[in-house]
Amino acid sequence: MKRTKFLLALALLLTLAVVFLQTLDEYRGEVFSVPINVPEGASGFVYSHWELMSHTGAMTLSAYPNVGDTRVALLPLDDTKPPEPVYITPGLEVDLQAEKGKWYKVGVDVGENHEAAQLFIDVRVYAARVP
Repeated sequence: MKRTKFLLALALLLTLAVVFLQTLDEYRGEVFSVPINVPEGASGFVYSHWELMSHTGAMTLSAYPNVGDTRVALLPLDDTKPPEPVYITPGLEVDLQAEKGKWYKVGVDVGENHEAAQLFIDVRVYAARVP
């Protein structure tokens, strides 16, 4: 009898763990491929038109191969100080701190006199909108 109760409790615990892990993955948000249109002759940071919001306090970014090794940054839509840019390498993910519920644009450092291009950054966030 004790063994049966133990096995039922263990099965219930495993079921709850699986449900929790699935919920945790949903809580992390969706991945959006955010386009950044770089005009001819651009230099420094160029920002997306898309606006992104986190509800976890962070955004996970990864770069497409055409972006190359560079820095990425978040630009708050209000007048607060932006977080520091971080270095990114295509294929690897970086986490940027972001205030919960605040909207940001993502930017890429294109260096000096960049040719016209469309770059993509994958961003895991709660919500995205195109104004």
